[in-house]
Amino acid sequence: MTGPKAEKFPGGMLNRLKQIFTGKKEKKIRIVKQPKNINQSSMKNITVLFAVILSLLFVIVLLVRIVLQYRLGMEFDAIEFTDTILSSIIGVIIPLLIFNVFYEYLVRIHSSREISEKITETIMSNKEVIDSFDFDTKKQFVKTTLQSILQQEKGDVVYDMVSPYLQSKLNLRKKFKYTIVLEDISQSECCKWSNFISTAGYNLIRESLSYTKVYTDEPGCLPEYLSIGFFVDENILDRHFKNKDFVFRENFSVSKEDLENIKQNKEEFVNSCMDVSLYINELKTLIQSIDMTDKGIVITYRTPAGIKMDEVDYDITFSMPQLKQKNNFMAAISEPTFRPQIRLIYPREQYNVTSIPFFDESYEEKIGTNDIDGFKEIDLKNWVLPRSGAIFMWDRKQSC
Repeated sequence: MTGPKAEKFPGGMLNRLKQIFTGKKEKKIRIVKQPKNINQSSMKNITVLFAVILSLLFVIVLLVRIVLQYRLGMEFDAIEFTDTILSSIIGVIIPLLIFNVFYEYLVRIHSSREISEKITETIMSNKEVIDSFDFDTKKQFVKTTLQSILQQEKGDVVYDMVSPYLQSKLNLRKKFKYTIVLEDISQSECCKWSNFISTAGYNLIRESLSYTKVYTDEPGCLPEYLSIGFFVDENILDRHFKNKDFVFRENFSVSKEDLENIKQNKEEFVNSCMDVSLYINELKTLIQSIDMTDKGIVITYRTPAGIKMDEVDYDITFSMPQLKQKNNFMAAISEPTFRPQIRLIYPREQYNVTSIPFFDESYEEKIGTNDIDGFKEIDLKNWVLPRSGAIFMWDRKQSC
C-alpha cells in the first residue's frame, strides 16, 4: 500500500501491518491471511467471459451466414467471411480496451477500500495487534482517534487530559462505599470526649469507608507499613493525596487549644475516642505508632504479611470531632474509581443539608441520587477520575 493512503499511518505501523497481512509472525501475533488479489482475479474472470462470448458470437454468426447464403443460392466465400470477422474484431478491440482500463480503475478503488477497511478492523478490534506496536505509536493512535471523533481542537484538549494516565500505570478502586454520619456529641459520649476537647463547640463525624484496590503499578506484596493521616492544614492534606504510604487522609478540624490537649494523650485519644480501625482483606491491622504534631495525626499500621498487590480489600472506620463553625464536609475521590457510592446520614430534625457533587459535565447522565430528609446519597454508574466527589453543607434549623 503506497501513496497518500500510507501517510495516514504513524511511523512503524505500516510495516507492522504488512507483516500481519503477508502472514509473517512477530511477537506471537495471530496471523491474518492476506486477502485474495481482487484485481487479478477479476481480470482473469472478465477475460474468460469475453473469450466465451466472442466464441459463441463467432459460431452463431458463422452458422447464420452459411444458412442464409445456402437458402439464397449463394456460394460461401471463406476469404470474404474471414475479412469481415477480422474487421469486426478490430472494431471491438478499441472499446474493449477502454472498458478494461475503466474496469481496472474501479476494481483498484474497491480493492483499496476493502484493504483499508480490513486494516482498520484489525487495528480497532484486535488487542494483540495493538500490543505489537511500540508505546509512542499507541499514543499517536489514541490521539489521532480522538481528533477523528472530536475534531482537531477538542481532540487535542481531551488527549492532554488523558495523556498523564498514559505515561504511568494507575491503581484503581472499585466496590467503593463511603458513609459519613453527622451528629451531635451525645451525653453518653460527652465524658470521654470532654477530656480532650470542649464538646459544646463540636459536631461528631463518624466515617466508614470500604473499597477494593486494584494495584497495577508494581508487583510484589504490600509494604510493611501503611498509614492513615488526619491533617489540620488542608494544604498538607492535598499533598498527601498522592502519597502511596497513606491508605486514607482526612481533614482534622479542631482548635489549636484542643490540639495541644490531644497531643498530651494522643494514644488514648486515638484508641478510646476516635476508635480508628483498619482491616486489610478482612484481617485487622495493629497500630505500630501514633505521631502527632501541630500539623495533625499520623497513625502507622503494620500490614499483614504476604498480601499480594493485586486486588486488596480495605475497610476503615473511625469517629472524629469537627468544629461547628465548619459546617461542611468534602468527600473526594483520590484515585480512578468505579461506581462510587457516597452517603451522608444526619439528624433531619436538627439540620438542613445540601449536597453539591463536583464531577465532569456528563455526571448527570450517570448519577443516581437519593435525597430525603436525614439521608443524602450519590451513586454513580461509571468510572470517576481523581479530584471528583461531593461537598455536603448544612445549617442548623431555627427551632434547634
